[in-house]
Amino acid sequence: MALDYGEDNVTCSAILNSQGLLYKKQMKFERAMDSYERSLALREKFFGEEHPETCATRHNIGELLVSWNKPERA
Repeated sequence: MALDYGEDNVTCSAILNSQGLLYKKQMKFERAMDSYERSLALREKFFGEEHPETCATRHNIGELLVSWNKPERA
């Protein structure tokens, strides 16, 4: 059985979401948004739009936008 070490897997979606949290705490908002958006795309692909993990990433994006002083986009 071949192992997939690429970014197109569920584990990577969790890592990207965590990376977004770290970047947000470091106030690296653009990097945080990139990580969250990549995580969201994977989670929507694997879990669907209504899954709690997908919703959690959307929530994190909303909190990031508020911290980034862009609440109108949240």
